Amino acid sequence: MKVLFVVPTYNDWERLEVLLLSFYRALKENKKRSEVSRNEYEICVVDNGSTTKTDLPKRFSEVIWLQEFNAGSYAARNKALFSQIADFYYFTDSDCIIDINFLSILDRLLESTSGVEIIGGKVELFPKVFGKETMFEAYDLITGLDQERYISKGTAITANLLVPKNVIERIGGFDITRFSGGDADFAQRAVKAGIKLEFNRELLVFHPARSNFIDFSKKVKRITGAQVQRLGLIKSWLLVPFYFLLLARDWRRTVLSKYTSLLKAKALCTSVVIFIVRQKYALYFLLGGKSRQR
Repeated sequence: MKVLFVVPTYNDWERLEVLLLSFYRALKENKKRSEVSRNEYEICVVDNGSTTKTDLPKRFSEVIWLQEFNAGSYAARNKALFSQIADFYYFTDSDCIIDINFLSILDRLLESTSGVEIIGGKVELFPKVFGKETMFEAYDLITGLDQERYISKGTAITANLLVPKNVIERIGGFDITRFSGGDADFAQRAVKAGIKLEFNRELLVFHPARSNFIDFSKKVKRITGAQVQRLGLIKSWLLVPFYFLLLARDWRRTVLSKYTSLLKAKALCTSVVIFIVRQKYALYFLLGGKSRQR
């Protein structure tokens, strides 16, 4: 079977190089463990209209390089889906790092998988320096990218997601009109079509925790814009009280987490900052502000 790794990217060449190196390291490890694999692994990078230059296509000539100029990672993923043939499509992000044992585990998983199903793997966040986490890293480590929780609620994230070709044939690709949440929409459409979502903690990728205010502000703006876009202006006024519930959820999750008291204290303080930023962007969009699909 052929598995195509699909990676959208936008002006993120340095971290993309780390991802590519991790993919080929895992490929080498898999060949070491099994001289003959029944599966073929390729990786496809879709440049979503980057404005900076890179020599990565020359240095990684075995990678499939595509371009998609319609803004948004979902349009970039669809470019690979509908131009490249594979039995399975595996989605991850250009800022992720693939665990060295990933392909060996995937080999075993594909041999035992039967029927139509989507498999989400674990996304493990890490700080720049362990023991010296910033306030924003602490918040992200505790509250961010919990694939197991997402899948339990009938949704998933594309940082670590395996999708069979026949799922794409049944429900189509990603909704390219969305600023954010296209992965959740994709998973929810799959569930409605009777397709099962499974979590597998052995399928592991690493993802850097967001470490500063600017990174979080961009994320909140993108997500809030998507929420207003989906709900419409009238219903979107409900976001203002809804964000109080999100703040309470963040506090509860932080207090109950396994992390140290210092990390929890940092996360609790940051959750208040995030709450204020959410309210700011909710009002921004409700009063006519515009967002971009980046």
